Amino acid sequence: MSVKIAVIENSNDYVLILKKVFRRHKWVVKFFSNAESFGKANLLDFDIIAVDFLLPTMKGPDLINTLSKKTDAEMMLLAVASEMFTSPDVHNENIGHVIDKEHPEELVGKIKFAIVEKRLNGYCESESKLMRDFNNNVSEKLGGVK
Repeated sequence: MSVKIAVIENSNDYVLILKKVFRRHKWVVKFFSNAESFGKANLLDFDIIAVDFLLPTMKGPDLINTLSKKTDAEMMLLAVASEMFTSPDVHNENIGHVIDKEHPEELVGKIKFAIVEKRLNGYCESESKLMRDFNNNVSEKLGGVK
């Protein structure tokens, strides 16, 4: 399974750091410098979307809230620990993880976690469907008794 990741980050220096960190992994990663350039991409192409807290034209949490209405991709917020943000900015049901930009390897760990979580959720959904189908078949064979 090839994981597709979008990173919306306006710092060229940080993008270079992330490219170096991601080089060791077999993920498809696309970088966008702002919300407008990301808006031209197909949102459904991505499994994970990491967004910088401070973008040139908007705050990352606002972009995440908008994107969450259009995709089920895992949302991650990239923030420098010293940035001043309010509680609603980071305690937001649409944000899966807040990543400290000073520790880019933390992003790798959260991405790996999101991949495993997505696989487990898919497996559980598949098993639940099998059990529902099994129960329905047994019920039909018993003459509608549930």
